[in-house]
Amino acid sequence: MQKLVADIMLAKLARWLRIVGVEVENTPYSNDDRIINYVRRRHALLLTQDRALSLRSKRRKFKVLLVQGSTLDEQLAFTAHKLGVRLDVIPEAVCPICNSKLSKANRSFVIDKIPESAKQRRKFYFCANCKKVYWKGTHFAQIKNRLAKARQLQKKLGQ
Repeated sequence: MQKLVADIMLAKLARWLRIVGVEVENTPYSNDDRIINYVRRRHALLLTQDRALSLRSKRRKFKVLLVQGSTLDEQLAFTAHKLGVRLDVIPEAVCPICNSKLSKANRSFVIDKIPESAKQRRKFYFCANCKKVYWKGTHFAQIKNRLAKARQLQKKLGQ
């Protein structure tokens, strides 16, 4: 898949795309010219909801996806539909925070980095870049529910 860069307005969408295993970088800029130069240097596809930025990007001859939807679920469904992304959780793929690859971690390695309530879990994933630890906790059901809603919306887009 082509490299993706999300503008600041779509930072939440980028995080959710990472949860389903898609590598998406967030642009550190809010200025349109800087965003355009940043995306161009990476030979990436820009994800934005800013119509003016989208038009400027197209005029400068690089790819942009003008993301539709007023809710996160709609944005996620639209983007997944356009990019051909499956909306299934891939916990070991990409860190939702920093976009780095995650690796499996032994309980003994993460035991001092997790809350007491997570210590009975069996699988852990670690981001060497931002030092975050992930596991399938109580929030996992909420993640699955959001993705199920987005999949339903995605199906409607395909009809």
